[in-house]
Amino acid sequence: MNRTRLDEQGGFTLLEVLVALTLGALALTMVFRTGAVSIDATSRSNNKMHATLHARSLLAELGTSRPITEGESWGRLDPTTTWHLLASLRVSPTALIRAFDLELTVTKEDEVVILESTRLIPVGNTQ
Repeated sequence: MNRTRLDEQGGFTLLEVLVALTLGALALTMVFRTGAVSIDATSRSNNKMHATLHARSLLAELGTSRPITEGESWGRLDPTTTWHLLASLRVSPTALIRAFDLELTVTKEDEVVILESTRLIPVGNTQ
């Protein structure tokens, strides 16, 4: 069998090169998409963490440095974070204590954290 000079030369056909480029492009697309999803998840997790920290801080202040009054109150902690408090007076086990059921909602961008608590405050206390 006689071989021509073209048969002896190594190389890829145009079709093989196009298939290789297509597979490489698909692989890069998947890598970039995974990175984008990861960045989004990290951002959402960060917002949720900050909302939780703000909520815990506000809840710790209630009844100590910030008085509790029955009803609703709200405010803004920064341009992207808001809070809403619903305080309802609960039937107290004794006349010496006022009991409040608290529901605190903190929203940071699209992440929402809701904390619920009950605070017992002595009747003579102005807080």
